[in-house]
Amino acid sequence: MEFKPDQVVNGSWGKVYMNGRDIAELESFTMKMTYQSKDIKLYGGEIGTKNTGVKIEATLKLKKVYSTELQILKDVQSGKLNTYCNLNVQLDDPDGALGAEAVAIKDALFIGDIDLLSFTKDELVEREFKLAILKSNIEELESIDDI
Repeated sequence: MEFKPDQVVNGSWGKVYMNGRDIAELESFTMKMTYQSKDIKLYGGEIGTKNTGVKIEATLKLKKVYSTELQILKDVQSGKLNTYCNLNVQLDDPDGALGAEAVAIKDALFIGDIDLLSFTKDELVEREFKLAILKSNIEELESIDDI
């Protein structure tokens, strides 16, 4: 099937809502699934592979506008090591795309490094947050069908 150039989805139309708030300062969003795999010894010395689980992580890159990282620090200071959020992610390009994608993510857990305070003179400040997501906490709301 051939497609027209305007049917390629433009990421400029992507939106993320965190706990109901539009993250207008969004620079980029990535959600990846990684298979956890094991090698299996087969007859004749061959080695096959079997997937045994999945791990899903998301990365939010934001322009520094709000103090999200300091709120996470407050949680840690009060003894709460697990800070969760709910995300709604939408990608809808109205200029010729064949549809839209949207997912709701419940209880995404902040993980990894949290950059509490850093800056470079004369540079715009950005923050990156990593989140762990359970596959059972993702609900597909809308997808682009392959015809």
